[in-house]
Amino acid sequence: MPSTPSVRIPLPAGTTMRDISIPQKNHWVVCGKHQDKGIVLVSKDGGVTWSTTYFLNEINTIQMQDSLNGVAGDSDILLYTTANGGINWEQFYPDIFPLSVNRILRSSCYANATTGFVCGGKNFENGVLYRTDDGGENWNFTEYNHELRSIAFADELNGVMVGYGVVYRTSDSGLNWNLTPNTGLFYTGIAYNINSGYWASAFDGSILYSSNNGLNWTIKKKGSTWDSANRALNCIAVSSSGTIAAAGPNGYIIWSDNEGNSWTERLCCEHNDILSLEWINEQQLLATAKNGGLYLIDINN
Repeated sequence: MPSTPSVRIPLPAGTTMRDISIPQKNHWVVCGKHQDKGIVLVSKDGGVTWSTTYFLNEINTIQMQDSLNGVAGDSDILLYTTANGGINWEQFYPDIFPLSVNRILRSSCYANATTGFVCGGKNFENGVLYRTDDGGENWNFTEYNHELRSIAFADELNGVMVGYGVVYRTSDSGLNWNLTPNTGLFYTGIAYNINSGYWASAFDGSILYSSNNGLNWTIKKKGSTWDSANRALNCIAVSSSGTIAAAGPNGYIIWSDNEGNSWTERLCCEHNDILSLEWINEQQLLATAKNGGLYLIDINN
């Protein structure tokens, strides 16, 4: 398989980067682990210089609501919030924890300036969803039977959440979630684009599309059970103009600029497993990866 250009952004040796959020141009907030500690790295100059915060556990998901406020979740169900762009973080202490702790938090998003979500799970079950409606001062949780992997909102009311064999949708800003009939796949990512709708990735390499807020789905790229190890997808992201990109193990990346009618497949990121994608502009993405990886990918070269 041919390669596509990717440039490694220098980070401390021994880091695995899990997620990235870009609240504004050149403001990158990246999370993961460094050796045996969790880490959040913040750059205000597009990756030239970084500030570092360490945590007890690996930080798996991060989302900035704006240039100042954001949330992060770790590998042991703990939540952290920032009010100064990711430089400092405060742990949230709930009155009670979910019944089964040690649940890996995997995805986070905001529906508006005050309503945010963090979801996760472990071992295909033990799902949990945190929700705040006061900008992160307080969080309530709901438990699920299935591991939850990703969450995205189309607007303040309508959202979709996916995981191991399940797709949930809400139309009341996440107060209630309804299980849809779209079962059977291990969904790994969900993204929304205002021009097209929701796009989902699956562990078997499938990419699916929904134009009605997650109720019905069309397979735009069919996965393969026999080759899932080499074509698995861990994440998906859609650019502002509608280019869909998804990625997974061994530096595998796939994209489409024609609403999924055809796909380009490439290898990149020095064959490291890609864990998340974030668009910088219409031709460049940032990818977080294992083995110290933060990569700038150019899909037009």
